[in-house]
Amino acid sequence: MAKPNFFIVGAPKCGTTAMNDYLKQHPEIFIPNVKELHYFGSDLNINSSSLIDKLSKEEYLNYFSFAGPKRHVGESSVLYLSSKLAAEEIYNFNSNAKIIIMLREPFDMMCSLHSQLLSTCKEDIEDFGHALDAESDRFKGGRIPANVDVIDDALFYKSVASYYEQVKRYIDRFGKNNVHVILFDDFKFDALNVYKSVLEFLGIKDVEFEPNIKIINSNKILINRKIYNLANRPPIFIKLLVKLALPGFARRMLVKSINNMNIKYVKRKEPDQVIASAIRKEFFHEITKLENLIDKDLSTWKVEGDL
Repeated sequence: MAKPNFFIVGAPKCGTTAMNDYLKQHPEIFIPNVKELHYFGSDLNINSSSLIDKLSKEEYLNYFSFAGPKRHVGESSVLYLSSKLAAEEIYNFNSNAKIIIMLREPFDMMCSLHSQLLSTCKEDIEDFGHALDAESDRFKGGRIPANVDVIDDALFYKSVASYYEQVKRYIDRFGKNNVHVILFDDFKFDALNVYKSVLEFLGIKDVEFEPNIKIINSNKILINRKIYNLANRPPIFIKLLVKLALPGFARRMLVKSINNMNIKYVKRKEPDQVIASAIRKEFFHEITKLENLIDKDLSTWKVEGDL
C-alpha cells in the first residue's frame, strides 16, 4: 500500500489549501481528497465531543489506497507545524519524506486565522484584540469554544505565529535539503513559479505542467450557525448512528461537504493598526531568528515603531 512521502505541514492561512489543490492536479502526484487528516501530532488535543476522531494507522493509510503507480504521494495538515511531536513522528513513519512549509507575516496570518475560526464557530470572541487577550486563559483550558475539533486549532494565535522553533524542528530532523519553505507573499505574487519550485523540490519530472490557478480559501463567513452545529456537534444519538453507518473517511467527507455549502465569501475587514504595530514589535526578534534559519529576506515583516 502506498504511503505519503511528502507533507505540507502548515502554517494555517498561508496558502496550504491552494498548494494542496494545485499539486493534486499534477499527473505524477496523488493527494487524497480530504485535507487536514492530522494523523501525526499525538500532542494535538482532540475534542472528544467532535464527530471527527483521531485516525488509526489503517484508517490513515486507506486514504492513500488509490494512489496506484504514482510515486509522489502527499498530504496536507496545517497543525503538523505547530505540533511539538509531529516532526519526529513523521520522520519515524518515513525518514525520507519531503517537507513543505508555507509562512505568512505573523500579524496578517493571525487576523486571517481569527476570521476563519469565526466563520466556522471555532472562535466565539469577535474582537481580535480580545481574542489575543484570551490566549493565557485558553492555555489553562478556559474560554475554549465548544465547536473546536482540535483544541490547538490555532486558538493560541501568537503561539501558532511563532514560526522559528516550529520550522527548526523540521530542519533539525529532516535536514535543510528536505525542507522547502515558501513565503505567502511570493506565492500570492507568482503562484505558478512557486508551484514549479515545489515540483523541482519533490523531484517531479514534468515541471512544466500548469495547474488551474484560482483563488482558494479566501475570507468567508458562516451562513447558518444551526446547520454548522448540527453537522459538527450533533446530538449524541445522531453521532452514534453516523459512526455506526459511516467509516471515518466518509464522516469527514460528509462534514466537509455540509460546511462548504454553509459559507459565503466576503472581504475581510481592515485590521486594527495599533494592534498590528504592537504585534510586529513583539515579533521582531522572532522574525530575525527565522530569517537567519531559512536564509530568506523577511525585512517586510519587521516593522519597528508605529506603522
